Amino acid sequence: MKIGQLICVCIVLINSTKAQNIDDFKVLVSEGELPVDINISSSEKVEEQSRQVTNSGTPSEVSSEKKFIIQSNYLIDKMLSSGIVLYGEKLSRYVEKVADELLKNDLELRNKLRFYIVKTPQVNAFATDRGEIFITVGLLAQIENEAQLAFVLSHELIHFINKHAKTGFVENEKIEKSNSKYAGTDWNKVLSKSKYSKELELEADQEGLELYLKSNYSIKEINAVFYVLQYAHLPFDDLPFNKDYFNDEYLVLHPSKENRDVAKIEAIDDEDDKYQNHPNINKRRAIVQNEIEGKPNTGKLEFINSKEEFFEVQSLSRFELSFLYAKNRFYGEAIYNSYLLLKNYPDNKFLKINIGYCLYALAKYKNGSKINDVLSDYSDVQGESQNVFYLFDKIEKEELNVLAVKYLWGLKNEIKDDKFLNRIASDAIKEMLFESGVRKSDFSKTMEMELVDDKNDSTVQSKYDKIKNKQKEEGTPYEFSFIKLFEDEEFSELLNRYEKAYVEKVKNVDEDEFDNKKNEKKALGINNTVMVSPDYRHFMAKRRKFYEEYIYGEKKEEEFISLNKSIAKKKNVALKIISNQQYNSTEEFNDMSLLNFWMEERYGHFNMKIYPYCGMYTEELVSKYGTKYFTWSGIYSFQVGKKGLGWSLLGSYVFGVAAGAVSLAALPVGAAIPLGLYFSGSSKRSFYYTYLFDISNYNALLINENYKKAVPMNLYISDSFNQISMKKRNKN
Repeated sequence: MKIGQLICVCIVLINSTKAQNIDDFKVLVSEGELPVDINISSSEKVEEQSRQVTNSGTPSEVSSEKKFIIQSNYLIDKMLSSGIVLYGEKLSRYVEKVADELLKNDLELRNKLRFYIVKTPQVNAFATDRGEIFITVGLLAQIENEAQLAFVLSHELIHFINKHAKTGFVENEKIEKSNSKYAGTDWNKVLSKSKYSKELELEADQEGLELYLKSNYSIKEINAVFYVLQYAHLPFDDLPFNKDYFNDEYLVLHPSKENRDVAKIEAIDDEDDKYQNHPNINKRRAIVQNEIEGKPNTGKLEFINSKEEFFEVQSLSRFELSFLYAKNRFYGEAIYNSYLLLKNYPDNKFLKINIGYCLYALAKYKNGSKINDVLSDYSDVQGESQNVFYLFDKIEKEELNVLAVKYLWGLKNEIKDDKFLNRIASDAIKEMLFESGVRKSDFSKTMEMELVDDKNDSTVQSKYDKIKNKQKEEGTPYEFSFIKLFEDEEFSELLNRYEKAYVEKVKNVDEDEFDNKKNEKKALGINNTVMVSPDYRHFMAKRRKFYEEYIYGEKKEEEFISLNKSIAKKKNVALKIISNQQYNSTEEFNDMSLLNFWMEERYGHFNMKIYPYCGMYTEELVSKYGTKYFTWSGIYSFQVGKKGLGWSLLGSYVFGVAAGAVSLAALPVGAAIPLGLYFSGSSKRSFYYTYLFDISNYNALLINENYKKAVPMNLYISDSFNQISMKKRNKN
């Protein structure tokens, strides 16, 4: 199996006992020793593997193999060092136990393998030719037993054993050049690549089945794995969402009154797999089913290791999904996932705050008319979760803001002394009053309603009396929402304070400074910052395509880091660098991961004044590093020949930060590179960026971006540190 671009994840320490992991859940982090894979440079790996290349193939094949060695090592290492993987913790250790069982009679092969968990909701797994096997959190959340995991691993082991990544790459190069057996055919290149990729997948299925059948795992569970793949687009369960879940005697949301049927669930069959990389799932099932027809299942097991351990791993993965969805701004998915888990863990603090944050974020996006950026179209959602998406699509922004405030303040009074919860609960009140159109006067402190006298006498009532009486008789959906909360002095004081500020147009009351102005010269007077994942990438344009020069970029990144250190010292800025080229410990690796994903989420919100979900975990880092100021910086250099015409880099707001790697076919890009960078004639240009944030809130203190011809990197760096270190002049 292959995986698309992976997104990164925030991290915090997790306790070791089962009760602590679930009842006091915190997002998953790596544990133990740093893997050797992470701290050996890509260039060293390339040099070692290149020595092993034989010259037995054609010159073109040898060239393709060397190209594969360079690209695969750098892309895999980008992913490993970016923080989107887990190692050494409970999920990884369990996967290793299953691999131990599968390969207990082949220790030589087992010793070549390393296992990592990828922090993404995608249901997937993939293998490298170097011996890394990657399993996603989404897959562990969906499978039902150990035997199903064993079959997935068997498939991936064949990809490694048969070196499918390399053979596929070399064959695709042949197809691209239209030589060898593809010359003279009428196949188009996409179709040819698809056909060969499917052949490798079917080979992995069939040979993986042979490996699996040598074990003592249940044969019946093989078929179930294909069902997991067919319904991977659905949540881990399909239970009705109570349309009155958020309602109580004081608040009834209008959309919840409607009775409607949810969309029918359909399997992902990919019936026309002509241009797909993977064969049709039903076709794969039929081929495997034919192989196991009539084979006895007597004595075969669903669980060989501890059944309890499997279900603990499954639960941890499902909890992690709530975090991943919220952090990636899939708020409908996060709410439904947490809703499902609350069935078994009704008092869980993590799940309740997860839902509360999603309500807070949805209200912000609804007010900004950007709800479609973070909420899937309910017509595209299948099964019972569709009602969640329908609710938040149809709900009026006034109701949603009131719901967010009511839910968060109820939770705040239940969960004491949670600083992050307190912060977003207070901000939700301000958002409601400043942005949604709701006024303090819309709420009653009692259930009593005073109607105008002689309400039935139309000759006595004015037009406005009639309107007022009609509104009173019908009631507003949120008029009585805060009756209980008005008893809370802090709530009432904030409501009064923000209402007064709104009336007086004091919009910056109690607001952390928010500044997204690009390239505005600053004098920040900061003398202590941490730089996270400094990045240098170099691209060449050949034959109308961009290619990354990995080895050159790695060397220049070392120079870039060195220059940042020396220039910061000259500017009297204490600079700590967390480089993904070399980690000192697993703790530092975890810190980097949290920081990168805070940044990814923060930039995803762009100009929204919203506290990132990952912010609930940054307070510890502010204390640890002695600063709240964290910097992300990098350079992308481009060299284009005379025939360069309108080259376009498909970049969006993904950073050198986490720019994570992904499939070997993908070109990861970082930083906020403008779309459609244009080159005319021979050109050397550089795109430089430095972003400095206050991670205690969400403020962008410095956004320094430059795209120029052949400027020495020390000039870029000096400009940024001048702005960081320079103190504001007193106008007096």
